[in-house]
Amino acid sequence: GADSKSVCAKAHEGSNPSLCAKAAESATEGRKEILAAFTFQIREEASMRYLNYEFFDEFKNLDNICRDIYGKNSDGKLGVTLYLEDMEKKAAQGVYKVSEWRSDYYRLKEVRHKRNELAHERNSFSCTVCTQQDIDFIRSFRARILNQTDPLSQLRKQSAPPPRHRHYHPQNPSYSYREEQNIILRPLVFFAILAFLIFLIIYFLG
Repeated sequence: GADSKSVCAKAHEGSNPSLCAKAAESATEGRKEILAAFTFQIREEASMRYLNYEFFDEFKNLDNICRDIYGKNSDGKLGVTLYLEDMEKKAAQGVYKVSEWRSDYYRLKEVRHKRNELAHERNSFSCTVCTQQDIDFIRSFRARILNQTDPLSQLRKQSAPPPRHRHYHPQNPSYSYREEQNIILRPLVFFAILAFLIFLIIYFLG
């Protein structure tokens, strides 16, 4: 640049060519450092943008599944918001019956906050908003909903009443008692009908 040229000119005036060479070399190294820093910054911004866009897309997929769960009751809300509200209504049972209830609730709330920041804050996609761990959690939670291992599905399974057995079971004492009574009464009824028929025959023939 201009500094290196002035130093070089002074070096020529003082008959010192080595000083001119060092000045030129120093200026070249400076330009390389600036270029490397600028390239690094561009790469970092591109990486952040890619991560943010990937996070946003994965959250949208999760949100669509949650919307499908609640259908027409969405009222314009995010599907994830409806899921969180459902967890809040059932928290009294959920925290005791589902081991990961609290951690899933707060983690889901955290990724929703980051999604809202990307959706509403200006130039947010150029900043570090989310991490790869956030993306992994969203994907995992979506898979758990599909496999019915998410918190609400686990709570429904544990809260469901046990199935009723309509068939005979040897451990049911009332059922066994009725069966025994039927076994005793059947031959008595048969003999009573037979005796009545014999009586009628004798009566009409006599």
